[in-house]
Amino acid sequence: MHPDWPGVWNRVRDGLRSRYDENAATFAFPKATWYDGFPDRTWGKKVVVHARRGDNAIVRQVLGDVQYLRVIDKLRNELGAPEAPPLFRIQTDALAEEAAVLKRALSRPGVDDVVLDVECRTEKECARWGGKARAVGLAFHRMVTADVLVMSISSLSEAAAFMRAPGAPVYFPDCWSRRRALPEWRPYACNMSLHYTPGLSRHVVGPEGLKLVRFASRAEAYPGDV
Repeated sequence: MHPDWPGVWNRVRDGLRSRYDENAATFAFPKATWYDGFPDRTWGKKVVVHARRGDNAIVRQVLGDVQYLRVIDKLRNELGAPEAPPLFRIQTDALAEEAAVLKRALSRPGVDDVVLDVECRTEKECARWGGKARAVGLAFHRMVTADVLVMSISSLSEAAAFMRAPGAPVYFPDCWSRRRALPEWRPYACNMSLHYTPGLSRHVVGPEGLKLVRFASRAEAYPGDV
């Protein structure tokens, strides 16, 4: 870590954030569409949770569902108001079969306050398990502009956290040893587990569009290379 951390970052943060805002306006950056998929009611704070499941990796550093649930329940209690409860948009690279399990784990009975934005490319595919299609640029923009960001063990949500306005709440996993946390970020307790997946994953084009598929070996994933 830089010996003048976080001073070195503080000297460039405002300039970088200004450039981000300029680019968002110039290139018509995707709207955050906060309420897409939620019931039609009055909502309070907008919380984005990044749940990384390990894209294109053989060894995956993954936080368990229960660890995300703890911080979500904490925010439900702290930000909750009967007339305007917080909403939670989960940005994840989970595949459909994983996403259904994740949504059940993070939801509470009778409380429809969780929407997953995940790795599906058509509304038909998403409708099978109740998610919304995810675009990486839009996911990043939500992380930057949310009222509250809950990071994962990921350089994507770490980069978004650095781009947020000064003082905007960020929760980071305290089990991530290589993080470069800012003093105002708030830790949440976690245990990092390594998930070993045989072979690897890659995006392929199928009948329903582009999707992430896992293969048993590199030879199976890239038959043209052998």
